[in-house]
Amino acid sequence: MTDTVDIPPTESRWWDYVEDLQVANGMKTVTAVAEKIGIPPSTVYAWKSGAGSGKKANTKVDAETARLVAYKFDRPVLEVFFNAGLLAREDVAEDRDVIGLTTEDLTDEALLQDLARRFQRLKTENELLRNERPQAEEPEAPAKAPSTLKRKSTRVARRPEGRA
Repeated sequence: MTDTVDIPPTESRWWDYVEDLQVANGMKTVTAVAEKIGIPPSTVYAWKSGAGSGKKANTKVDAETARLVAYKFDRPVLEVFFNAGLLAREDVAEDRDVIGLTTEDLTDEALLQDLARRFQRLKTENELLRNERPQAEEPEAPAKAPSTLKRKSTRVARRPEGRA
């Protein structure tokens, strides 16, 4: 029996991978990533804007670009090709350890940045889900009923004068 693992859409997985490389290498901008690879920044922006949006145009990665990413970021070619969607999990089944970056590949600062990015993504996804759900009407607060209880007198009865 073989393990089955759900693989996210290629465009999303590719951008997540490139973004992980960006964080691991301490790069602050998408333009810096593009310069390191030697491709136009518009290509990297297309990867970013197409991730998770269902867009297919300009988000595909060709083998030459994936090879450049592998060499420029000093990553295994199989790992990059897998994350680019150029290889299926079965193609790299024997090399499970080269499928992605591990936490050991990241500096402490890069790991913290990655966690912050992931928490922000989860927060955004949760907000989107919350907005998609039909909003239940909040019940109106019941009107305050008028008080029918009579107030007890706070007067104190006095003793008649002259009595001890």
